[in-house]
Amino acid sequence: MQAQSEIEGLRQAIQSKDEEIERLRMAATGAQAQVGGAHQVPQMPSPLREFFWDDLYKPLRDALWPVDGGLEVELADEPAALLNYVKTLTPDDGWLIPSSKKSDPDDMDVEDEDEGKGEDPNADDDVNDHDGEGADSNDGEDVDDGPATVRYIDLDANKTLALLGLKRELTRRSPTATFILRHEYTLFMRYAMRMASKPNYQARFFVTGQPGIGKSFGCYYSLFWLLALGQSVFFLNSPTNVYFFCSDGVQKTQKIPEEWPEITKAIEESWVLIDIDDIGEWSCPEIFNDARCVIWTSSPREPRKKHFLKTFAAEPWYMRAWSSKEIAALTERYAIDHSKILEKLDVGGPVPRWLFGLGFAPMPATLEQSIREALLDNLFAFTPIDASAHCVFLLQPLVVIDKRGRACFQRSDYSAEFLSPYIAQKTIDLVQDQFERVQGQLAAALNVSVTRSVAGKVVDGLMHRALTRSIRRTKR
Repeated sequence: MQAQSEIEGLRQAIQSKDEEIERLRMAATGAQAQVGGAHQVPQMPSPLREFFWDDLYKPLRDALWPVDGGLEVELADEPAALLNYVKTLTPDDGWLIPSSKKSDPDDMDVEDEDEGKGEDPNADDDVNDHDGEGADSNDGEDVDDGPATVRYIDLDANKTLALLGLKRELTRRSPTATFILRHEYTLFMRYAMRMASKPNYQARFFVTGQPGIGKSFGCYYSLFWLLALGQSVFFLNSPTNVYFFCSDGVQKTQKIPEEWPEITKAIEESWVLIDIDDIGEWSCPEIFNDARCVIWTSSPREPRKKHFLKTFAAEPWYMRAWSSKEIAALTERYAIDHSKILEKLDVGGPVPRWLFGLGFAPMPATLEQSIREALLDNLFAFTPIDASAHCVFLLQPLVVIDKRGRACFQRSDYSAEFLSPYIAQKTIDLVQDQFERVQGQLAAALNVSVTRSVAGKVVDGLMHRALTRSIRRTKR
């Protein structure tokens, strides 16, 4: 009995000591806070499990994240916190039109409207719904429509926004480094926001198109938009880089852990942006299927696209090539001689990666070799993943006729045009030399929407040459 009393006394003494230690710790903390005053840095909350706090993109997040905690993410208007950084330019593209306007609506692959395709990505309730009806299938913007002005962000004046490729642009082009906010980017984000707000609809998109036209920059724009709304985002720019932008800051990990409930909850409340275009076999983690919206920007690598579309029930969105206004705007910002741009444009087509020095412009000998390689198999049976085809063809959204009789883009499918007049002419030269072997390919290509335009131009060119030779013989 005495021993038990002694044990109880010891237990109470230990408890008193613990309480005294805790009081001393609290007093020390209070004194530290009093000394620090207004300069005290709040203690950061714990990051997600297997994540750590990252300082690299914290300034970017802080520059855009709204101080009031954010707006409703269903809003389809560009957020004010982003608009604060946007400038407008009205470029003169008259010097470009003869070279850059490769195809008119009459020259493009046009399909009759396909019922049952679903809501067209380009349908803008504020712009297109003139008669009060809802958005119809394939009821998108007219193929000739586009703003006369071009919007951009001055990266030199806003260095905190220069991440990844934008930082390289800042390094190369200072003091006029420019991020062109393509009309394509705004169209897509309005559509994505609208679809993500629909109940019982999983918003999943594979944004693709011609290599070198700025799909990665489009992903950065989407990130800016979401951060300016106060929307948490998982951003992946490589298989081993996963960033989590949230209300508390920016976290990072090398691989998304799938087994923790807190990770699942964070994903359910977030958007996922993926900008991975390597040639490996990386696939999107299926845990991201719980996200509010998933957007993957990539070149049209066929196996990757098919797997993502099947696993995530995603929609493909084909991005347009640059317009003459956009090319003229960046040419003006960088004060580049018009003749240099025209020379590159006439050979390699409207691809800004080489128009503005972000990549090497294709040499005529290289282009001819690419055409020969494509002809070895079937020039018109190309898949978008084929590297030689990317040097020959320009991928564009398929043009369809909507219920109002307008030519509109159907973003879920694509057509192919020759990248440039030079490439078209060289292709006709090489096809003429091998006409017997490729005439079956031509016949088949004329029956397929993807290749109908390019095949038709080859046939037109061959016919023109044959008629010209016949007239010359007659005159003799």
